[in-house]
Amino acid sequence: MARIRTIKPEFWQDEDLAACSPHARLLAIALLQLCDKNGVFRAIPMQIHAHAFPWESEVNIPSLLEELEGCGYVILYRVDGKSYGHIPGFTKHQRIQGKEATADGQYPAPDQADTHEEKPSIPGEYGGDSRGDTGKGRGKGKGTGEKEQGTGAQGASGSGEPRLVHSTSDRFEEFWQQYPKKKGKKPAKEAWTRKRLDGRADEIIADVQLRAGTDSGWRQGFIPNPLTYLNQERWQDEIQRDGPQGQPKVASNQEAVDSFVQWAKGRAE
Repeated sequence: MARIRTIKPEFWQDEDLAACSPHARLLAIALLQLCDKNGVFRAIPMQIHAHAFPWESEVNIPSLLEELEGCGYVILYRVDGKSYGHIPGFTKHQRIQGKEATADGQYPAPDQADTHEEKPSIPGEYGGDSRGDTGKGRGKGKGTGEKEQGTGAQGASGSGEPRLVHSTSDRFEEFWQQYPKKKGKKPAKEAWTRKRLDGRADEIIADVQLRAGTDSGWRQGFIPNPLTYLNQERWQDEIQRDGPQGQPKVASNQEAVDSFVQWAKGRAE
């Protein structure tokens, strides 16, 4: 059940949240309403989607939760196979009153998390699935986000992909060395692997180098977190440059191509 919560003025000034997408920042507020007195909520994407974005079917809740985890706003974990999230700063900013203040927390705390999983996945996340797990059972791939034999696109013989695959790619490390904002390396690496970005590494790295030196927003410090940059494929966005009177000027596609060619030649030498 959603609850009334407080949004303090400093929420809007949070630099880490500012680097997240608008939908992720909106979700950060919605999650406060889904938390129990200890700042814990059930990380069931379908339920979260119904509460926070009832009119926007295209919103991908698992990706937004990843963004918020990447900036440190939430911690995702599992207890007895069920997915939960915790907002570390919840009790600092919320004043719990009435019956809720004297009652026990509704959900298990992070220190009760299952220890056999290196990192909890968000059940039900497949490409194009904005809803994720329904929270109703875990049989034959229904909302489990796991590959199982004989379940079609989500089965071991189908085309479905598991959400979490560990990468040993050196290309991500090249990207990480070039990216000017070092925050949330682990979730960014998982996004790199899940999206299979090794084949686009040269394009992405060249874009990062170009933006670091020419993008007016980046030079003013408005640099998205690495996870946000990768999840939203920001390398496809136009580059903003200052015009003659300080007005934003969009870099041409040819300029981006020329920059990439120069970088690729230097890398080959």
